[in-house]
Amino acid sequence: MRKFYLSKNSCGYYRVHFIDPVTGKQGIGKSTHTKDWNDAVIMACNWLKNGIPQARSNSRAFENSRSPTVPANLKSFVDNLSENDALKVIELICSKFDFIISEI
Repeated sequence: MRKFYLSKNSCGYYRVHFIDPVTGKQGIGKSTHTKDWNDAVIMACNWLKNGIPQARSNSRAFENSRSPTVPANLKSFVDNLSENDALKVIELICSKFDFIISEI
C-alpha cells in the first residue's frame, strides 16, 4: 500500500494525501505550495519521515514549529524507541497525568 498520494488543486499546486496505516483511509491533504512534482514528492517524503508541519512551509511559524525529537506520527515514534526510552516515556506520561502503574 502506498504511504501517500499527490493531487493537484485548481491552481496547479500539489497536495499530499497521507494514508492512515491503521484504517487504510486517505487523509484530507496538505498543500506543498509547489507546482513541481519532484519537489512535492521530496517534501511528502520528508513530512512522512519527520512529521507534517502545522504551519505553511513558507511561514515563520513553520520554522519555529519543527520538532525533530517527536514526530507527528506516533507509530513511527514508538517503533524507533529502545526499551530504556520507552520506560522513560512511560515515566514522563505517568508523572504528567498522575497515572499509577502497578507491575504484575
